[in-house]
Amino acid sequence: MTEENYVKVFEELRKKNYTPVIFGMSDDGYAEQAVNMAKILQLVQQQKAIIVAYKEYYNDTSEKLQDHNDRIQEEATNEAVLSEQKQGVNINGFLLKNYYPGNLADPIFARFFFACTATLTYKTPGFTDKYFKQAGFIDHNLISKDGAQCYVLISPKIVVI
Repeated sequence: MTEENYVKVFEELRKKNYTPVIFGMSDDGYAEQAVNMAKILQLVQQQKAIIVAYKEYYNDTSEKLQDHNDRIQEEATNEAVLSEQKQGVNINGFLLKNYYPGNLADPIFARFFFACTATLTYKTPGFTDKYFKQAGFIDHNLISKDGAQCYVLISPKIVVI
């Protein structure tokens, strides 16, 4: 708005039911406002850059922490498997060192054999290889569905499911 058109501008504002208000600024004041606005925009851009940097740092750190935790968990699992392999599997006080091919027609041996087999079903698949070979099975396959597991064990004489 200028000295030449202020009357017309006020008339237009009144027609639209606006209350005219004058906010004035000198040339120097306008220049200061422009400088202040530029500083504000610069600060906003700096804050955005800081937020992006923190986000990248957080995501990177979270990923590294997850990798580290996964590695620790894997090492602990491997240590548990190695420890169990050294000691044997304990079934009601008996170590699984006696798991071998025997006479499944003998009810006492059959109960022991199937108790051992059931226990092995819930062990780590790589851990079971030694015991199934020890018992005379030439092949074995784990079947796992919805939290239930079973092995198909194959020997030259029998198949056990």
